Amino acid sequence: MEPDNPYAAPEAPLIEPTRPAAIGAWTVGQLRLLAALSAAAVLGTLVMSVLLLTIDPLLHPALTRLGEWMGPLVAVLGCYLLIRFKQFVETRFEAPRLAWPVWSLVVVSLVVTGLEIALGDAMLMTPGWAMLLYFATVALYGLVTVWFGIRLLRVHDVYAAVRVLAWLAIVGGAMLASVILVLAALVPLLGVQLAMTAVFLRGASERRALGP
Repeated sequence: MEPDNPYAAPEAPLIEPTRPAAIGAWTVGQLRLLAALSAAAVLGTLVMSVLLLTIDPLLHPALTRLGEWMGPLVAVLGCYLLIRFKQFVETRFEAPRLAWPVWSLVVVSLVVTGLEIALGDAMLMTPGWAMLLYFATVALYGLVTVWFGIRLLRVHDVYAAVRVLAWLAIVGGAMLASVILVLAALVPLLGVQLAMTAVFLRGASERRALGP
């Protein structure tokens, strides 16, 4: 049959070719920068933990103060990255109902950090109202983290790294909420940050594949 036959059946694919979903105004540079900042947050948390858990404050007061000041910096950076992660997931996967758990996490995280600065290690480690207030806030932070992880699991058709991040958030949050596993919770929560790095890198790769 001639290709220009007016009586020929129209030739069209039965299934539309698929392509990655739009990523809005996100650029490769933005996503790579967020991935680098997320990796820096992991490194900062590790350095801070080593300084505070292994360094004798009487022998190395300067290193101890460095670890203490790294805490608020890492916390603020983590809050910023969490907000940007929410924005990216909402754009890329049309994720609903993430605002409340994310903003609750930001507020409680800043409250925990503020208590650590205002009360100091001496009051936080001495039985009394300060210790009760601090650990109650940490437990609340854990519960909100579990809430965030559950909400994230309800988002459909996401990267594998997003699923991993959600489960790690649930595990780490539950450990924080138990209070007695606060130190052990550092492991899954570091995993959350690493998974976030992977999400931003995957997004950058996808954005690059989409072209301008």
